[in-house]
Amino acid sequence: MRRLAEIAVAVSGVTLGLAVEPVWMPDSGLDYSSLTSLTMLGPYAVPFIAVVLTTVAGTLRAAHLVTRRAELASRRALGQSRGSLVRAEALLGATSGAAWGGAALVAGSVVRQASQGFGPGSPYWGALGTLAWFWLALVLGAAGGWLMAAAWATRDTRDDASARRSVESAPRARRERWPWAAGALALPTLAMSVTGWPGDVAMPWTLVLFLVSALGYYVAVPALLVRWGSRLGLAILRGIARVLDRAASPASASSLAADSLMRRTPLRGAALGAIGLVVAVATGASLALNANTARNALANELAPDAIVASVPVIESGRPVADQPSPGWAPALDPVIIAELEADPAVVVVPAAVLTVGVDRGIDTVFAVDRDALDGLDPRGLRPTYLDGAVAIGTGYDVLIIGDLQVAADWPSVAAPFSGIDRDWAEGVLGDAPTSAMLIYGSDAAAALAAHDLGSAVVSYPERGYVEGDPWADASSLALVAGPFLLGAVAIVVALAAASQRLRAREHATLVALGARAGTMRAAAALESGLVTAVGAALGLAAGTALGLGMSALNGAGGWGVRLWNLGFDLAQAPWGALIGLVAVAVALASGLAALVRIRADASSPAEQLREAEKDGVQ
Repeated sequence: MRRLAEIAVAVSGVTLGLAVEPVWMPDSGLDYSSLTSLTMLGPYAVPFIAVVLTTVAGTLRAAHLVTRRAELASRRALGQSRGSLVRAEALLGATSGAAWGGAALVAGSVVRQASQGFGPGSPYWGALGTLAWFWLALVLGAAGGWLMAAAWATRDTRDDASARRSVESAPRARRERWPWAAGALALPTLAMSVTGWPGDVAMPWTLVLFLVSALGYYVAVPALLVRWGSRLGLAILRGIARVLDRAASPASASSLAADSLMRRTPLRGAALGAIGLVVAVATGASLALNANTARNALANELAPDAIVASVPVIESGRPVADQPSPGWAPALDPVIIAELEADPAVVVVPAAVLTVGVDRGIDTVFAVDRDALDGLDPRGLRPTYLDGAVAIGTGYDVLIIGDLQVAADWPSVAAPFSGIDRDWAEGVLGDAPTSAMLIYGSDAAAALAAHDLGSAVVSYPERGYVEGDPWADASSLALVAGPFLLGAVAIVVALAAASQRLRAREHATLVALGARAGTMRAAAALESGLVTAVGAALGLAAGTALGLGMSALNGAGGWGVRLWNLGFDLAQAPWGALIGLVAVAVALASGLAALVRIRADASSPAEQLREAEKDGVQ
């Protein structure tokens, strides 16, 4: 138990080292896209890794420190302040993170390099930079975990005997202040995310808002979720224990497990929080990542292969010859429209071209029906949030047409082209003629060459989204979330060992009275399995809510399209992989807890009683 926290840091380091591209890229034509999005996120991944590692490693370190309470109390009695103890532990954690994490990162990177071979030339500096960021995350996570554990282990100590006597003579509930501080950070952070307030501000307020948002997102919100989730998990476990106790016979494994779950045990709440946090991060990140990747793939699929329009199409504000004036473009020749619609080699979608003024010049926006692309894909344009007063693929919140300024929301998601809803646009700007045809076909250029398009302008837009975007599946989840979940399972096993140690006298008495070894093992396995299952279930629920929230923040439009996109996002999550990962964690926790009990059963009841007396177990 002493080195479990260091082992968690090392396992995390090896995993992150494996996730980074080789430092010397082999020239073999392989696909070197990252196994996960962490490699591409670089510094943005540091807070997530640090928070998860702080929770897992800190809980494991606390499981060790709880066995050294007497030593910590004696050091306080000799005059060492609580602050100096906590600072010393934090420094020890940073040192452990730097040493264990650094060595593990190098080991993981070497294994990745050896598995794919070495390439010529200079090293890939992007991979070295990612390794440096991951090393920083391991150092911060270890330092935070050791600090958290030390603060928890010394929370009830006092600086003098008189303070202790006064507390003992007049006990009262100890009020924690950190949840209020966390709430004070979380509320403005969430409010700014939802409302977009205060918009663009000058320095130094930009830096202040960035720091508040970073602390709120990466520290305050996770801490509050872990706290509330742990308390909810403990309440659920107590409810399960009551049900088991009523339905089981007194000497059964279910009854023994229920009795243990009803008792207060150090770190049970932390174990629930650690498991819930790991599963929540894995669920939320994979849901948001897969939803974004699916939208990119759909935008690439629905991007037109060619455009036939009555005016030149302006892309990204780049000037073109014969640049059109703002407003609706003139109608496309009806003969051209009829010929293209009759051509079986292509699929055509009618659109109205709107030339608008924007902050960097003018641009082209296509007005199409919301269901115009349903024939190409049943999902159509709904994943882009196309709706009334929504401009997709633009990034503009004001469209300028002459003296008229039209406000429009824009979703921060991929879109096949810059577009608006035609019905809404005609209601605001008046009727629009069909002035463009979006062309889809495997060989659109050859198909268009067979037609006399007259003065129509033909363009072939570039596809902005390519295949190969990161996708969370069973292998990537096992690689990235698996080690952290193993750390959380280690917490549950350490909790099982601590629980059995605290009840060693009682267990030895039960064995002496004839309790079967199999019953004792089944009780230990059931208790650990329930703790893991409840924590994971809460993590799945919280992660789903967080993932949907992150995705919804990028959306736009009315409730109808937003609710449809919530269903779309839910369908992209790797539920089979997530549930499989949870099932493996529950099985591991149950099996390892039973192994802990098997080790205890190796001693006779008399020997177990003597060990309990030696450890001072009451």
